[in-house]
Amino acid sequence: MESILKPFTLDSGEQVVIWNARNITEKHHLEQKLRQLSEIDTLTGILNRRAFMNCLSDKVESFQIFGMNTSFLMLDIDRFKLVNDNFGHVIGDQVITHVTKTCQEELRKHDIFGRIGGEEFAIILHDADQDQAYEIAERLREAVDNNVCILDENTQVHTTISVGITQFQPTDTDNKFLLTRSDNAMYQSKKQGRNQVTIYDNSMHGNTD
Repeated sequence: MESILKPFTLDSGEQVVIWNARNITEKHHLEQKLRQLSEIDTLTGILNRRAFMNCLSDKVESFQIFGMNTSFLMLDIDRFKLVNDNFGHVIGDQVITHVTKTCQEELRKHDIFGRIGGEEFAIILHDADQDQAYEIAERLREAVDNNVCILDENTQVHTTISVGITQFQPTDTDNKFLLTRSDNAMYQSKKQGRNQVTIYDNSMHGNTD
């Protein structure tokens, strides 16, 4: 309900107030729907890149103030180009959806999950130190590895993921530091044979070849 009060002077000179009320529930619902559509990845139903990066910026700011243990994961579907090349983009989309749902089932309710690229995802783990983050990442990796994407009775696609982990640090003044470290760790997982979880260390700096 939206109310508007307007002062009004009658012909007699008397001052009155006119109250105008209208139901804006439908307008509010429409605005909510439009906001959700602008934040949600249409294929997977999780946060899109823009919305996820906004959340990440907020968490970086919160960490600078409160310093709560927070971990950041980046994961990529291994050899996804081969899926698209062999089966086509429609099947590729189904594989992305399958991996998304598999990961969602393993995440905690308060974890923030987003799709930040074609087959690339990122996760913010609240109140999770390095060991806890590794356990969660391993759970994700095993779940994807063990859950074959069944397309029909004749077609199955086995997928794996490579994961990189980093911790929020006091020196992280914006998103790029977390993104760079987790990306380097993820590529180390791929170099080690894929279907791996790697925790970032300083030796991986610039490791994106």
